[in-house]
Amino acid sequence: FVAYAGDGASDVEAARLSPVVFARDTLWERLRDEHPRIFPFETFHDVVAVLDREAAGWLAAGESGAK
Repeated sequence: FVAYAGDGASDVEAARLSPVVFARDTLWERLRDEHPRIFPFETFHDVVAVLDREAAGWLAAGESGAK
């Protein structure tokens, strides 16, 4: 399971390769309309909250071959 967290232009290419992205600032502006699983964050508490809520479902979908 891979999730990418970033905030800058230098993060764009790596974030595009990740199935889940946590973004703010420039990264959010660049990818918000193109990445299917992008979440805004201010602190890593925000990231943890989304992971707590969503990760089990993402993992289960991955095990079944679904995307």
